[in-house]
Amino acid sequence: MKTTKTFRLLAVLLALVLGLGTICTALAEQRVPLDSLTNEQYAEWLKRVQAQNSFENLPVNQQYAYLMALENEEDAEAAIKSLTEEQINAIIAYAQAIEAAKPVPETVVFTNAGPFMPAVNVASMRRSVMRAGTEDSQGDGLNLFKTATAESNGTYKIRLEAYTTGKVTTTTTTVPVDIVLVLDQSGSMAYDFNGNESRQAAMKKAVNSFIEAVGGKYNANADHRMAIVTFSDGASTLQGWTKVDSAGAETLKGKINGLPNSPSGATNAGAGMEQAESLMGSAGNNPERQKVVVFFTDGVPTTYRRFDVGTANTAITAAKNMKDAGVTVYSIGIFSSANPNQLYGDCDGTVGSRWGETSI
Repeated sequence: MKTTKTFRLLAVLLALVLGLGTICTALAEQRVPLDSLTNEQYAEWLKRVQAQNSFENLPVNQQYAYLMALENEEDAEAAIKSLTEEQINAIIAYAQAIEAAKPVPETVVFTNAGPFMPAVNVASMRRSVMRAGTEDSQGDGLNLFKTATAESNGTYKIRLEAYTTGKVTTTTTTVPVDIVLVLDQSGSMAYDFNGNESRQAAMKKAVNSFIEAVGGKYNANADHRMAIVTFSDGASTLQGWTKVDSAGAETLKGKINGLPNSPSGATNAGAGMEQAESLMGSAGNNPERQKVVVFFTDGVPTTYRRFDVGTANTAITAAKNMKDAGVTVYSIGIFSSANPNQLYGDCDGTVGSRWGETSI
């Protein structure tokens, strides 16, 4: 006897197999005895079965092969109607055995799933085509969801979903940096800064704090280095390249603390920046290290008392050369009431305006 229940069960089976794209595959992939036939021989066998109406008399493996080879569902339903309930169940069992014999797909265990994602360890998994509307959780962040939905035309739509869950972690890596401090040591650095201390004292305090901050991030993978340049009438290297570990940080701060409380001389910024450029050139061309110059000054470029165009251009040219080579340059003004919007001289603020008395 053929029942509605068995017809539905086989319809689900056929729809699932159709969803996997196997209905039109070669018989050699179905693991049946007919796989030794050529295409011409197989086509002849199929015609003979259809002509003789002998489908119900075939062995179960050939019944399965015949159904899989049919071009449309209507022909499959017509062939099924000639079978008994026992034969239908036998075909279903045969199809299940074929699916069970297929190789189990392996999920690769990633050791580097992404720049901010942890590796996901996923066990091997098997998907059964006879399960519908179920959810699996492997307990390791892998979730599977499968549904079989009946369509109005009698077919079934198969939906498979898979996703992973896991906590996102962020890894912060400190890049090693080569830093040159360029310090103004002109006479005006002894002037009062805020009523309580001189510009020199304020700069020393700021630079020492900066050295301590860099030293706090020093480690084997981030071996920061620092050098110190001072300038007034000319320029010189106060401290060459020094690793900013605990000992190096103390050495650098000792050099800063040893600077005079009342420096003297002009503000030859050009000489200071050229000295920094020379140090950066001696640091080597290592793209894995960042390059930074921090320039401290309290006034306009001079060679004596007045703004000097040549000194300013020399400073600008050295800074441009370093920036073109990948160096980041910071300028820090040590004076009150700075106006960052004032791009030109203090005479009238227009293009070409001079800073006070000017030496050409």
